[in-house]
Amino acid sequence: MQKKKRVISCLLIVAILLNMFPGYTAMAGETNTNEAYSYVMFAGGEGESLSITSDQLTVNGRIHTNGRITANIKEANINGEISTVSGSAITTNTKNTNINDEISAVSGSVITSNILSGKIKNSSFEELIRINKKIKSTYFTNNCDVYESDFIKDENNININQATFSKTILNMEGNVNLDKSIGAVDSISLKGDSLNANNAVIYSENENIDLNFNNISITGLIYAPRGKVVIDSNCVNINGIIIAKEID
Repeated sequence: MQKKKRVISCLLIVAILLNMFPGYTAMAGETNTNEAYSYVMFAGGEGESLSITSDQLTVNGRIHTNGRITANIKEANINGEISTVSGSAITTNTKNTNINDEISAVSGSVITSNILSGKIKNSSFEELIRINKKIKSTYFTNNCDVYESDFIKDENNININQATFSKTILNMEGNVNLDKSIGAVDSISLKGDSLNANNAVIYSENENIDLNFNNISITGLIYAPRGKVVIDSNCVNINGIIIAKEID
């Protein structure tokens, strides 16, 4: 049985540039990222691929899903466009909602705030950015601890000072501090009281990234091109970008 998710009481997401890859020339089959990436949240999947439940939501940047966005928010301040291919169901408190751009949806949008209802325009499918090879070559090749089997840590305080990559799964439970990037071929599960990531990448090649903490502060990139990013937290501050097939 899936456990009931806690409502995120404060969610702050701010855009950064994808110049984390200096001098990047796109590898075969990958997207060139010489220019700034235009989204702070991108869900490449169809269907119910982007879901947000939060008491307070602040997003400084653009949001896109190739499916449908569902959002239940008490207070929102969004400085950027929300675009969705399959419509949206957005519930907000009208008195405390501010979106300084447009909501884009082909059809099926249900907006329960008068502030938002006039901001709908058409949107279209966009390919999810593919940067797997570049991430692995930049963050998980040199000066990286590579584990052939599961990487599992369960400690009060976990400090990652060396890039870490597991060829299977990566699980950590405790107060987690990431000064370097972490990645796995399969799923990543991090949980505890607090998560702090400083200019780090959290990367799953094929599966989901699950973050379950009371407090989350991340500067960097969360990337799960074939899976879902699940954030379960009382307070989230992300100074970076989330890219995944689904975001919940």
